Amino acid sequence: MRVISSTALLAVAAAAVHALPINYPPGSEQGSPPAPATTAAPSPAAVKRAVDQLTIILTNQHSAAITTRHAIEPGVPKPVDPQQKEVKEGKIEKGAKGVYIVSPNYIGSVFVNDAKFPASQHCTQIEVSMKQGKKGFDISNVTGFTLPIICGCEAADGSIYESGCGHDLVGDAKKDPAKACKNWIQSENACANPNRDNTKASGKFVPAPFFEACARESYTYVDDHDANRWDFCKKNTLSCCVGPSCPKRVPYRPKGSPSAPVPSAPPGTRPKDGSPNPPGPGAPPAPGAPPAPAPPAPANPKTPPPPPSPPAPGRPEGKKAKGRKSPKGPKGPKI
Repeated sequence: MRVISSTALLAVAAAAVHALPINYPPGSEQGSPPAPATTAAPSPAAVKRAVDQLTIILTNQHSAAITTRHAIEPGVPKPVDPQQKEVKEGKIEKGAKGVYIVSPNYIGSVFVNDAKFPASQHCTQIEVSMKQGKKGFDISNVTGFTLPIICGCEAADGSIYESGCGHDLVGDAKKDPAKACKNWIQSENACANPNRDNTKASGKFVPAPFFEACARESYTYVDDHDANRWDFCKKNTLSCCVGPSCPKRVPYRPKGSPSAPVPSAPPGTRPKDGSPNPPGPGAPPAPGAPPAPAPPAPANPKTPPPPPSPPAPGRPEGKKAKGRKSPKGPKGPKI
């Protein structure tokens, strides 16, 4: 019997395989590899969910690491990280960023403190509401203050709407005893707010002296609603900065406040280029600016008025020169 070596068997098998016909998919040219499969488009529900979500980015510009703790209303969607894992507590190192995502109907807050202390109820809070398919946010110092926080989001026209107070209230209180915290909790590194329950019913609309610099920029009592930014965020990102070195803008003050800057944009906004709103009438002059000219002295009613100026040459007396009217300047937004 003739014995065939294994090498010969492999050669015969290889020749048989090469002789088999290759069936290409319809529409493809013979000898060309098949076209790659088409990637399925995301479902409309997935697209809508991505559009309706809000991504909150926390940048730590505090002098040390910070700790965060989430609190949400019962029954609302839970905040998640970019990997869709629920977030409850966290730590953000100095100079680092933290990210969490919230969905429609979410209502909750994030308590922020120096990482050496607990994120207690007396911390500065980032509050976000996604009710009725809208995006609203504010910074709250109603229960207390630990660190300055400013948050901002982009409106449809590119303006940046902000809420929050960038003042280092603890440092300010050390310089001015009149602003000292009345209820400092050393174990929490926090100043508890004694005016947290000021409401319309109480007839009190003033913050405690320690919190006064943040009034109307963050919630310093329950009815301090000028700090609220409701349905202004038309994009999907809310950027927050923690620490006294965060960028500051000209504070918004309601119309009629004495010696207060009058913004050239709606409350809580700054121009798209990021520059601060210029101060309006009544604002103190910028450092190094020349003093404003003194107003003219009032006329003495006993002094007779000066004689009228003679008419211009070539124009009959009593006639006004013809010409175009001076164009009026642009009107600013109503405050």
